[in-house]
Amino acid sequence: MAYIGVRPVFATLVSTGRGKPGSELATPVGLHRIWIKLQRSDMDNLDAADTHSPYAVEAVPHVMFFDRGYGIHGTYWHDGFGIPKSHGCINVSLSDAAWLFAFTGPHLPVGWSAVFPTARESGTLVRIR
Repeated sequence: MAYIGVRPVFATLVSTGRGKPGSELATPVGLHRIWIKLQRSDMDNLDAADTHSPYAVEAVPHVMFFDRGYGIHGTYWHDGFGIPKSHGCINVSLSDAAWLFAFTGPHLPVGWSAVFPTARESGTLVRIR
């Protein structure tokens, strides 16, 4: 759900992490802030020697990182929203990711590919329950 104050303005199905709470494959619960937004980003865990579930995905759209390498982003490799499927990120449909990317702060200036929060525009709060 996306809110303005206490008023809900947007809702979508998501796919969260498929790991047990607290594990690397779980979506981190708690209150976070978006710390960087990227128009597109390659994502992989190929450097992790102990991974049981390797992945590499190029040009992931509308990435909003909120806790280390965990973020909300568009997903083109599955359509199983509503079911835990990710390696910890919050997967949303491409159109919903575009909406959320435009809605959340910091806002990406025209022509830019990435933006960090500033004193003038902090990152949007993200609450994971």
